[in-house]
Amino acid sequence: MAGRLYETDYMLTNEETRSGIASFDVDGGAPLTLGAVVSTDKACKTIGKYATGNKTVYIAYNPSFSYVLEDGQKVNPQLEGGVYTNIAGTTVSAFRPRTGVEFAVIMDNIDGSTEPTVGKFLEPKNGTLVYSIASTQTADTPSFEVVDIQTVRKPTGDVGGTKIKKFIVKTVYNV
Repeated sequence: MAGRLYETDYMLTNEETRSGIASFDVDGGAPLTLGAVVSTDKACKTIGKYATGNKTVYIAYNPSFSYVLEDGQKVNPQLEGGVYTNIAGTTVSAFRPRTGVEFAVIMDNIDGSTEPTVGKFLEPKNGTLVYSIASTQTADTPSFEVVDIQTVRKPTGDVGGTKIKKFIVKTVYNV
């Protein structure tokens, strides 16, 4: 099961949004860093995995089109329940959440098998595209406090699929 971003705050449309290209698959809801402008597409920046010391992360949107590669060909798997992974080499849209902005991710976006509880913090894990759980906010590190936990249906959130938990987080620190 791939990670997934749930938009819970109407302000997400007002956040700084960027496009980028990664050399690896990127799940919706993943924390990202942006690098230099891509030489073949001046509208995009290179996408990287979080590295300790970065004070800013961008959060990947779910892909506009759910494609997977089978035998080198793009296939639309929406008939199979949808996929929320941006395929390597395709354009990824991401936003930079400001302090106070809320969004939600699922357990697939979080390292380990222990679920966070309300009041814990999700912080990007070094060298990865997932969050680790922290008891307190780490200074000068992008941090998102878990403010609510809801049960929704995957993949759409409202109908069909299986029941999963989504973790609603509020941005505490992100320069």
